[in-house]
Amino acid sequence: MSNVVDLPRLLVETLPEAEVSAAADLLHKVWHSTYKADLPASLRRERTPEHFLDYLQTRRTQTSIARLGGRMVGLASISANCIEDLWVVKRYRRRGIGTALVNHCLAQLRHVGFDHAQAGCEGFNRDAVQFFQSLDWTCIGASTEQLTPALHIEALVFSRPLAAA
Repeated sequence: MSNVVDLPRLLVETLPEAEVSAAADLLHKVWHSTYKADLPASLRRERTPEHFLDYLQTRRTQTSIARLGGRMVGLASISANCIEDLWVVKRYRRRGIGTALVNHCLAQLRHVGFDHAQAGCEGFNRDAVQFFQSLDWTCIGASTEQLTPALHIEALVFSRPLAAA
């Protein structure tokens, strides 16, 4: 007799209103773990759980969450033709969750009639750069942004056509 264990199911859906607070907590934790080595504490302190709650409340209907086996493990949001946010809990990366979130966002952008999608990330965020490159996104621009008088970062913009699926 074999014991078959069901694998957790991945579900991507629009952020339910009742879960904005949980999504804000997830975003707060992932954002801080991503930037702790690259941004000064003074900038990180500005990004409180309340900051992310306010942020997500204004864009809830454009935000998608990913659940793996019922657990919220990532989120993405869109604005115009851009993927504005793409965050996956570190321990759940490299399982197709980011790709599923991107595909969900691209389907939404295609549905409203865009021909191309864009996304951005910082040049120091190697994981994000490699992720977009692995999905055949093209870097179409870079600019130097000043975050503090002593801190400048490279902001990258990626693009890809939205051919019919």
